[in-house]
Amino acid sequence: ARFNKYLSQNDTVFAKSVMSDWREESPNDPELYVAMFNYYMITSMDKVAEMTKLKPADTDCTLFPLRDSLGNATGYIVTRTVYKENQAAAAIEAISKGIENYPGRLDMRYCKIYLLGKQKRWNDFTNEILATITYAESHNNQWLWASGMPLENGKEALAMSLEEYQQQLFNGDVNGTNMRAIAEAMLKGDSKNIGNLNYMAVSYIKDTDYSKALQSLKKADKIRKDDPAVLKNMSYVYKQTGDERRMNECLEKLKKIMEAEKAANAEKAGVDR
Repeated sequence: ARFNKYLSQNDTVFAKSVMSDWREESPNDPELYVAMFNYYMITSMDKVAEMTKLKPADTDCTLFPLRDSLGNATGYIVTRTVYKENQAAAAIEAISKGIENYPGRLDMRYCKIYLLGKQKRWNDFTNEILATITYAESHNNQWLWASGMPLENGKEALAMSLEEYQQQLFNGDVNGTNMRAIAEAMLKGDSKNIGNLNYMAVSYIKDTDYSKALQSLKKADKIRKDDPAVLKNMSYVYKQTGDERRMNECLEKLKKIMEAEKAANAEKAGVDR
């Protein structure tokens, strides 16, 4: 409790002192590994600012537009977080040791994946995700959370996190290889999972391999007809390949689905009143 209090107040001197005592008294306490990770990660963070004429594609930054007398953007002040290499490495080392000793702690795995993502170390990020999937499959998705508490609905919790990780890879990684590796790993356990078939397709879309993307999308559409996410991606693929007729067919189906949902919501709202 004292450690978290000091760290939340950014009092890293006292936090380090508590952490040192903690390490002497209970070197194998699982919460110590989490504390060490948080300490080293926080102390690794630094804010840097720079001026640029073009709006950066990186979404993990804060923008302040510079405008001329007519209100037009002439440039940007970009503020982003960078991570000091030695401190970040110490954070990864601490939480890796924690995972080694307590492999069922999903929160520890999330800590490591989080920092690897922030550092944009996409291959390491993906490898840690794949290791987590492998452990989940071999232990029937039985996970522990902070303080060693059993995590309810571990399978669903991991699936939701994987969606976020896939989105990170789509936005930040240079190609679809890592996205594809995660989708493939998940499809081994459930070959008919619509979400992972869709992510498989998106990984190929990222690589502009529209033929293989369409194969995954058609497989998904055969399992669940007219899924909105699948239809949206199919329409995009058909647009990129110049198949206007099929693109319009997908868009028309999407329009009907949206209209039906709108009508259903309106009817529900009327009943609630």
